[in-house]
Amino acid sequence: MPGRADEAKGAVKKTVGKVVGNRKLANEGRAQQTSGKAKRKVGDAKERLKGAVKGVKESVSRDSRD
Repeated sequence: MPGRADEAKGAVKKTVGKVVGNRKLANEGRAQQTSGKAKRKVGDAKERLKGAVKGVKESVSRDSRD
């Protein structure tokens, strides 16, 4: 879950940066949040692909037994 953690940390940095008027911190937070979102989406896609591959393997295995 590194993507979700980066998203959360980025959101906090972005908010703190905005509150204290630190544009650099806010921008770093925005970048970290975006990076975390991308990591999360890649991770989610990997999990969906693993599930699809597992389903195909099970289907082929069933067909070969018949």
